[in-house]
Amino acid sequence: MKFTPKFYKGEKECPFEEGSMEWLFWRLERDSMGISETRWEEFKEEFLDALKHGDVWAPFYKDDNHTIEERTACYVMIQRYAKFCPYDADDKDWGRYFKTNA
Repeated sequence: MKFTPKFYKGEKECPFEEGSMEWLFWRLERDSMGISETRWEEFKEEFLDALKHGDVWAPFYKDDNHTIEERTACYVMIQRYAKFCPYDADDKDWGRYFKTNA
């Protein structure tokens, strides 16, 4: 699996308003650029396992209108965000991140 960012285009400074969803995803994408394809495959397996066992709750994760790769990327970003901002991690609206990618 190759990670293709939607918001991060190599800028040194974020072009989005601080605190917006675009700003958040720009930061998460920037930080995800160094993840190897092998590690993305591991994340994909982790996501599929969580999906199989019902450990993911957002309807977006079960939405077949988005590829497994898109859903895995969202899952990984939410997990990474939750690690550093545990009280802000609410993925019920994060599916809109992929609205134009479907």
